[in-house]
Amino acid sequence: MNAYLRRAPWWTLSVLHGFYFAAVMAVLWPIIGPGDSSEPMAVFVVAIVSGLIFGAIMGPLSARQWASLAAVVGPLSDNDFRTVSRAAWRGPIPTDDAIRVPALAMATWRASRTRPTVILALAVLELALALSYAVQAPDHTAQTVLFGGMSALFFWNYWYALRLRRRVELLKLGGRVHS
Repeated sequence: MNAYLRRAPWWTLSVLHGFYFAAVMAVLWPIIGPGDSSEPMAVFVVAIVSGLIFGAIMGPLSARQWASLAAVVGPLSDNDFRTVSRAAWRGPIPTDDAIRVPALAMATWRASRTRPTVILALAVLELALALSYAVQAPDHTAQTVLFGGMSALFFWNYWYALRLRRRVELLKLGGRVHS
């Protein structure tokens, strides 16, 4: 799937992102929506409209990101792309420069797109919202769980950003650890 998405046109990515977002909204809207918004027609309309809007925005953005990443790592076969992607994130540092150099470029590109301070601030904000719902509106369990889950996701992204910066340092050293 990843190999297909790397080369997919923007409109395909729009349809895919819009479909997934509409499915999530169809599940979440009856839980977090206002008043009598859990009627099937209201859920259907909200899911379709939000999916269309989200897809229209995310499709071109995703296509631009894939194109930007392809420009950074250069032309790679699907197997090499998987190997480079894995090496950019985890595992032993490759000794082969044909893998290590694109892995370093990919890790650097990904690290440049993350801002740990902003991610941490969002994680704390989501956690504060979850705690606020838990304390002030204990009957709104769904919102508490939703904001708690979002907080956990942001904390994971914070950890990911820090780990990615460390991985860039290791890839620059080429596996040689200097003390």
